Amino acid sequence: HLNRTSVCIWVVRAVYQAALSFALCTLAFDESFITPEGSPASSSLVAVASFAIFLLVQAGNLALETHTFTVPQALSIIVGLIGSLGLYYLCNLSLRAQKLVDLHSFNVAVGNPVFQLLAPLVLVGALAPVVALKFWGEVSGSPADASRG
Repeated sequence: HLNRTSVCIWVVRAVYQAALSFALCTLAFDESFITPEGSPASSSLVAVASFAIFLLVQAGNLALETHTFTVPQALSIIVGLIGSLGLYYLCNLSLRAQKLVDLHSFNVAVGNPVFQLLAPLVLVGALAPVVALKFWGEVSGSPADASRG
């Protein structure tokens, strides 16, 4: 149900998850991090890594919040993924788009072992409180039920 409380919970959850992904990416890709080309990590590398991890966290949120998937929902997710991959490869192939979009930082971030270790850790750290609160709410009942008696 869409009410003020659920919207506040979503906002607090999103801010916590975004802050967690940004903070851990900032710590992992600090000035001492050296890219495969031998240059220090740039701020765009941190931004791309934290954004990619935050998208993974939001996909995890979607999976946790959706109890059943209908055929149109599944098709829209599949078409969205295929479209995103197609757009990514189209931007990679187009020289003009490469100047506008910093795909090199994305390729460096995603292909790096630090990112590959950091992504599951942030995913677990961001979704563990959500899973714990859902489980605790199912076990003990909602706070509104407890106040009724």
